[in-house]
Amino acid sequence: MESPYKEIVEKDGKKFGLLILKKAKLSPYNLGSDLTEEERKEIVEALKESIDKQGLQQMMVATSKGEIFIGGSRLEALKELGIEEVWVEIRDGTPDQLILWSITENQFRKPSESRFLEEGKRFKEWLQLTGKSISELARQSGFSRQYVQDRIRMYEKLVEDLKGCRAAAGLTIEKAREIARTWTWTTEEEREKLLNNCIENNWDFKTLRRVIIKTREAKQILNTVEDEKIEKEVRELFEDLFFTPELDTEEMIYEIELRESGAPKTTRIEVPADKITEDEAINLANECHGAYVGKETKTYYILEANKTAFKRKKDKYGL
Repeated sequence: MESPYKEIVEKDGKKFGLLILKKAKLSPYNLGSDLTEEERKEIVEALKESIDKQGLQQMMVATSKGEIFIGGSRLEALKELGIEEVWVEIRDGTPDQLILWSITENQFRKPSESRFLEEGKRFKEWLQLTGKSISELARQSGFSRQYVQDRIRMYEKLVEDLKGCRAAAGLTIEKAREIARTWTWTTEEEREKLLNNCIENNWDFKTLRRVIIKTREAKQILNTVEDEKIEKEVRELFEDLFFTPELDTEEMIYEIELRESGAPKTTRIEVPADKITEDEAINLANECHGAYVGKETKTYYILEANKTAFKRKKDKYGL
């Protein structure tokens, strides 16, 4: 078999080779197979720009067969730039060693939430290949035992356990990964609820994303409430709506302000003059914690009122 290397040298106990890129292959143990096409393109484009301006900053690592197991995105960027050969570190090992090297390559970088699933997959592969314990994997990789265990559990729950029903439920890998991104700020019970709601209601990706954003926003709002009693009361009012499309953070803010000051924030609201009388407009403004401003034109009454309270009261006035 013809070597994929044009030249091989040894230095300081390490082996390096001038890899012919058209003969290079991506190793199945390269971390990054869970990226979406959009994410992959974004990373590759950024790398191309960096390589074009500064050259390759981090050397790729490959086996003696020319299989890249550290630096898959760099390989793609180099090929797209038309570069024909590049120096790489040559490192051969057993599959479990390649898995470990690939994962620990990212240990000193900022953790990427989008890699949780693949890390879990690789960790589990390593355990199956070696027959060793999670504690031993944690020791060898430099990650904490909890870090390793959490990612394995997440992979099993979001990928393996749902594999059979994914087509029927519409849980694409993109949805699974979006749920995985909540891992840093949700409890196990909350993730279970989110997962079940997504499957049972067959949410599309946009709905899932919107639900997650709203729930995280609601949690952040509650964290700003200094009065523990108010925080508890409002949490109890809205907690059942977490991870549902029905959650309304404006309603939550209204309930907090109502308890904190009795005077929720108001805003200018225009009410069609042909729908209600001026007396009704005055009453509506008062009921919405505000005041009647006046009739600016023949068409509208102007109220200074709380938007959430107005939303609750408008049906009463036929609006």
